[in-house]
Amino acid sequence: MIQFKQTTHFRAVFNYSLFMAISMAQFACSATKQETVEAKQNGRSLSSQYLIDSSSSIPSLSLINSSTNFTQALDGVSGHSAILTDGSVIYLGSTGTKLNIRADIAGAGSVRFGFDGQTNFHIENVSPYAFAGDSNGIYNAWTPVVGAHVMTVTAYSGADGSGTTSQTLTVHFSVSSAVSPNPLTVTGLTLINSTSNLEQTLDGIAGHPTLLSDGSTIDLAKTGKSLNIRADVNSAASVLFNLDNGTLSHVENVVPYALASDNGGIYNSWTPKLGLHTLAMRAYSGSNASGTAGSVSTTRFTVIDSSLGTSTPAPTAAATPSPAPTLAPAPGLSVSSLTLINANSSSPQALDGIAGHSATLTDNSTFDLAQVGRALNVRADISSAGSVRFDLDNGAMARIENSAPYALASDNSGVYNSWLPIAGTHTLKVTAYSGSNATSTASPALIIHFTVKNSAPVITPTPSATATPAPVSSLPGVPASTIEPTSYSGPIVISKGGTYTGNWKSMDMNTAAVTVTTSEPVIIQNCHVAGNSDLIFTPWSYVHLTVRNCSFHGKAPNLSGRSRGKAINAQRYKNLIVENNYFENTGAAIFSNEYSGDGSLNETLRIRFNRVRNLDGRWSDGVKKTWIQFVQSANYIQPEGNPRGAEIAWNEVINEPGVSVSEDLINFYMAGGRSDSPFKVHDNFLRGSYPNEAYASGSGIQIDGKDHTKTAYIDVYQNTVMDTLNGGMGMAAGSHVHMHHNRIISSGKYADGNWMPGNYGGVWIFDYYGAGGIGTMSNNFIDNNVIGWANEYSSSRTPYAYRLDYTNNLGGGIQNNTHLPDAPITRSMEDAEYQTFLQKVQSNSVRLGPQQ
Repeated sequence: MIQFKQTTHFRAVFNYSLFMAISMAQFACSATKQETVEAKQNGRSLSSQYLIDSSSSIPSLSLINSSTNFTQALDGVSGHSAILTDGSVIYLGSTGTKLNIRADIAGAGSVRFGFDGQTNFHIENVSPYAFAGDSNGIYNAWTPVVGAHVMTVTAYSGADGSGTTSQTLTVHFSVSSAVSPNPLTVTGLTLINSTSNLEQTLDGIAGHPTLLSDGSTIDLAKTGKSLNIRADVNSAASVLFNLDNGTLSHVENVVPYALASDNGGIYNSWTPKLGLHTLAMRAYSGSNASGTAGSVSTTRFTVIDSSLGTSTPAPTAAATPSPAPTLAPAPGLSVSSLTLINANSSSPQALDGIAGHSATLTDNSTFDLAQVGRALNVRADISSAGSVRFDLDNGAMARIENSAPYALASDNSGVYNSWLPIAGTHTLKVTAYSGSNATSTASPALIIHFTVKNSAPVITPTPSATATPAPVSSLPGVPASTIEPTSYSGPIVISKGGTYTGNWKSMDMNTAAVTVTTSEPVIIQNCHVAGNSDLIFTPWSYVHLTVRNCSFHGKAPNLSGRSRGKAINAQRYKNLIVENNYFENTGAAIFSNEYSGDGSLNETLRIRFNRVRNLDGRWSDGVKKTWIQFVQSANYIQPEGNPRGAEIAWNEVINEPGVSVSEDLINFYMAGGRSDSPFKVHDNFLRGSYPNEAYASGSGIQIDGKDHTKTAYIDVYQNTVMDTLNGGMGMAAGSHVHMHHNRIISSGKYADGNWMPGNYGGVWIFDYYGAGGIGTMSNNFIDNNVIGWANEYSSSRTPYAYRLDYTNNLGGGIQNNTHLPDAPITRSMEDAEYQTFLQKVQSNSVRLGPQQ
């Protein structure tokens, strides 16, 4: 997070320009960190305990850039794999020469590295376990020699290579001084026999070529008619096939990349027509033909069947070659209508709830959630299209569908996903395209306006006598109790998928209450988890984890120099869903680091409907602190790109001064969404972030990270942010970030009327990294918000005295906002904002916190 800092010098002789320069620099300083390095004790790591025995293994080895202390893609391409596996190649021309290697294991007593025949090359006793050593997470630089190498890694339960040993991980890899080859190049086409799933020679003679080159001939009499074609690619997230100008067009997102697709390497059967064919292919860095595109590779080939006696002749030398294919516009390309869908039954839903009545959404339609239910979707009705693009409320929800049925909230082979629209007026724009992924010819857009009502009884909340109401739901339904139980079970390790319910507690700061070590889907629900360590920890397990209807109770640290653990510490995850939970007195509520999913809606990050009270990052001495957040999403490393469908929504976070210590409440660090699916941060209530130092850093929502291409496509809207020291929301990095229709308000004073030290500004856009950033910080906007941010200095006149509603405005992106009037902003005004939020929650039938 970024720190605005004021000093006693500025109180005596205030130089506003100097103050701005120092403040903005310090506001950015803490934005560069991921999390505070934890202290070590007795020569061992104080992370969660990892049981080392003969069945244990080192999950992986990660290449580290010692200049940045972040993982380093082996080929130098941002977002590509940093994992060293057998046969890997490190290209120094792309990675740089200041490197290190990390053993990805948690809580071992020590780790022994062997290298090129030296079995005892180096021993590490504390995490991170680095081949070339480190100083509290600051990695030493190592430049490997060009050539072949072998590394062995073994974990031990005790320090200095003592105690029980794990299995040894052995990795053979090589180092090249060259720049990595273009990973988005189709290097060849291989004919596949889909009956045997083996490579098929073109002439049917064993040992002859299986590669299709320009001018090749396939004889079906010799190859058989159950075929497929595999695209051989160095590295890609997807490959687009286009056969004969769109006669067969297909996108493959996983290896093997097959023209007629496959099911986990079991190839589908395809029988090509006799004659001349042209196959064009292009590899992409993102899934569904998104991201960076490689060059088009075009191959022309002929299919014959010599058993028929007269085969279709191959083209003569005088024949004019077919042009590279372009998708032809589909005839009659138009969306005829839009149909409301009941996602529970996957069938049309009458707008008035009466069976047999119309389910068609027309301009100015109205439907009532009390009549139609809350599990909905919208289908675009069109006879034929390559793809359909949906745009709801000018980008608040956007989606491209490449196959029928074309659904606003998508579907799984006709089984519709559920979508709950927000009560109010909406505009939906739907456009059909002749090509996939919204390419080629576009139809006229169908635009409709519709209204969503919710006539369910609305319970008016009783005003609270205090500024911070007790965490009790006043919503319809049966909330589960968040009162801490009288008894717990001890810590558990979940090593197999399934659903787990119980009460678990750990007061050993080296052992998490719940540790998840499996990549199989795990649901933890209806539970209480307590302790002073991490409460749920996933040690680089590539988890598919859902946590719902649980209460987390943090306890004071009992080791010197330590702070409370994180409630949910997800390291290198594929899918993380955290919904309807309650967090009190914990360290960071949710730390989601190194998203490693496939970029699909099934592997994403969703944090919704949670309640939080008093995050506390203080150390055991009560003075020092660890930077903690409600949510930090950091360091996306997956090859498939940023997640789709990611969302942080409808969370209520309230911290009180004196009993909580936190920094940014929501922080993005080299993390974000995608152009076709922005990361949505909406309808959250964030009140209070108070450091235990007078001029420390903090904010409501901060966007950060030196890679502007990863920190990108984030949509922040309809949130309420108040009294977060020392700023409301803004960007120190990123691209395509839009903050709009939020309420950003601070009186700048405690309940006793005294100014909060360090309170600074409402919103900001500035480039902290400058020339050191990756990509360009661009297309960022903060508009159509309501802002009123009090500042104790009369010289802060933005727009009025004693106000600093906005600070740096890079590129003029802060525009068209509404400022509260030139009058004192009071605590009662802030309290009224909370009541407004509760009413919004109820009118949208949202249930916060654990439910029965």
